[in-house]
Parts: sequence; C-alpha cells; structure tokens
Amino acid sequence: MHFSVGFELNHVLSYLQENVLPPTLYIQADNCGRENKNKYVLAFLELLVAENIFREIHLSFLYVGHTHEDVDAAFSKVSQKLKCVDVETLPELFDILPEPEPIGKVYDVKQWMQPYLSSLEKISFPLHYKFERNQDKVNIFYKGPHYNDWIQMEDSILPRKPPGKPMNLTPDYTRINVDRNIKQVEQLKQLFKNENSFDFWNQFYKAIKDNTRQIPESSWILDELPRQGDIPTIEETNIPSHLKDIISKETTVPQVVVRRKITSQSKQQTAKRKQTVKRKKQASVNRSKQGKPNGKRRVVTVTKTVIIPVIDEVKRYIWLWIFIFMMNIAVSILILLVMMLLKCLCSVLAVLLYIHDIWLQTINMHIGTLHACTHQIIHACTHQIKRMSFHAAIPFQYVETY
Repeated sequence: MHFSVGFELNHVLSYLQENVLPPTLYIQADNCGRENKNKYVLAFLELLVAENIFREIHLSFLYVGHTHEDVDAAFSKVSQKLKCVDVETLPELFDILPEPEPIGKVYDVKQWMQPYLSSLEKISFPLHYKFERNQDKVNIFYKGPHYNDWIQMEDSILPRKPPGKPMNLTPDYTRINVDRNIKQVEQLKQLFKNENSFDFWNQFYKAIKDNTRQIPESSWILDELPRQGDIPTIEETNIPSHLKDIISKETTVPQVVVRRKITSQSKQQTAKRKQTVKRKKQASVNRSKQGKPNGKRRVVTVTKTVIIPVIDEVKRYIWLWIFIFMMNIAVSILILLVMMLLKCLCSVLAVLLYIHDIWLQTINMHIGTLHACTHQIIHACTHQIKRMSFHAAIPFQYVETY
C-alpha cells in the first residue's frame, strides 16, 4: 500500500509539473480504496488547495458496477499490437506503448502526512468530493449522486502542512525469487528470436540480485509548482464576427414545431365549411341592411366529420383483425351449442338410468322368490337322501310355473 499511494501522488505531481495549471482541477478515478479512494489522496488534494496551487479541486468516482474508465480502452490497443509484434524485453514493450514514462524515485507521501492526518470514517460511500479555497481556509464538501446537494465536512482532513519533504521509498525485491527466474530464462533461451534478449534478462535479474539497478532521479516538486497568484491572467481577446456566427449557430437551439397532417379530403371539407359560414354571414348582413327581419330563429346543425388516417401498417393487418374477430364469435357460438347438446345428453342418460333401475328392481323381485323356493326343495331332498340306507338315484322333477 505504501508504493500504491506514493506512486499515485507522485504521478499527479509529475503531471502537474508538465502542464499549465488552471484554477480548477477535475479528477476522475475508480473506486479502488487501495490507490484512489482513501484518506491520503483526499488529504493530498486538500494540501494542493491549501498551498494555492489550485483554487478548487473536484474528485469524482463512478457508480459501483460501472467503474470502467475511458483509459481502459487503451489496454485493448496494446493487446492488438502484441498480436502483431513479438515483445521479448522491457525496452521492446516500451516501444509499443503510447508515450511511456519511466518511474523515478517515489516519495513516501503516506508516512510524511500520517502524523498530521485526522481520522476519517465512511469515506467510501460518497461519489464526489470538492475542495474549495475560501480565503486562507479550505472547505471540503462531499455528496453521493450528482443530483444530491453538497454536504460540508465539519473539520479539515489535514489541519496543517507537514514540514520538510517526504523520504524516498526504496524498492523492495524480497518477494522476487531471482534464482528461480534465472533458471526459467535459461530454459527458455531457445525460444528467444533475438540473441540479445537472453543477455538482457540475465543482466536485469543480476542487477536486482546485487541491488545495483539504476532508478531515474526525481525531485520533490511540490514547492516548485506555481501558485494561482503567480499565474498571469489571460486577457480577453475580441472574437471575429465570423467565429461569433459559427458559435451562435452551434449553440442556438431551434424551436421544434409540430404540425398535424391534413389529408386532401379534409382540406376540401374545411374549405366548403368556411365558404358556407361566410355565405351565411353575408346573407345575414344583407338582410340587416335591407331592414328585413331574419324571421324565425333557425337551429343550424353542423355535422363534423372526423377522419382518422389509417397508416399502411394498420391497413396491412385490418382484414386479419376482422377475420380473428369473426373466428372468436364462431368459436363462442360453437362452444355454446356443444354445451347445450351435452346438457340434453345428460338429461337423456339420467332418464335411461332411472328406467334401468326400475327394471333391475323388477327382475330382482322375481329372481329372489324363485331362489327361495328352489333352496327349500333342494334342502328337503338332501335330508331325505341322508336318511335312506341305500344309494339309489331318486328321480324328481321340478316344474317352475308362473
């Protein structure tokens, strides 16, 4: 985290050194708390306003889930170049990057400001911060979405400027396994297209192992930046007339006019109606001039015809709509007839079941009497046979009469 915050703030200083400083600075950053959205960045921006380097600074963040910046599109250009060009060393990588800058010595701004910082809570929720200079005091405002009102902080994040300048951050190579990387480079030696690539990586890792890698020098430029009072004011110049005309054309918003579409038939009807009204008014004026009474009051009924224009898209499907409507009516009538037929069938089945029950009752009455008589005769014959001493067939005849 030391290196991340220090690198971000040093990068801001190097950018300010190479450009003309306006009174207001706008910064668009992502929601990464490790690099951008933390108390060290906020305190450093307050310091820039307190030192009168800027009169006002706006720091804005995007919504969560929409944090891709425009600069992210630059990585796609680099990946497209890597598909066409082989890169084996760091200098070759710098050649395909757009305007690369070497990283010099990084100052430990975090530790420099740490003893003088106020404690902050819930700084990750706002999406906009504003640092505004009011005489010798810096007012800090924050808000959520852009349509909310600014809320002023009660106190300063950095009450006073830290004395002196921050110390340099020394590179930490302890996490790099140099010996393993050297072995990997030797194993990949045959894959290098350029013979100098293998020598470059050997020298690179040897410099890291011996801690003799050269880092470009850089200076603490905060005290060297111009203040707003030292920046000369730009006098207003007269804009030529032709440029004023171009600006007025680009900035003027014309009025949007909406006109109803009138068909030829409606135009003719409107013209006839106007002529009729005009003729009636003229006749009334003539009668009044001649002194003739107008007679009985007549009630004139004016019929207005409203024509609804049918567009081609509606014409295309109007017969389909009529067919679907007629089909709905036919299906409804068919369903009604089927229901009536089912009701009649149910009534007929109920009558048939009633007749069937009567018939079963009648049959059961006769069959039940016959079964009782037959059972008594068979029982008597069986008893008589058991009493006889010989087994002879005894014929008997059973006549059933009705």
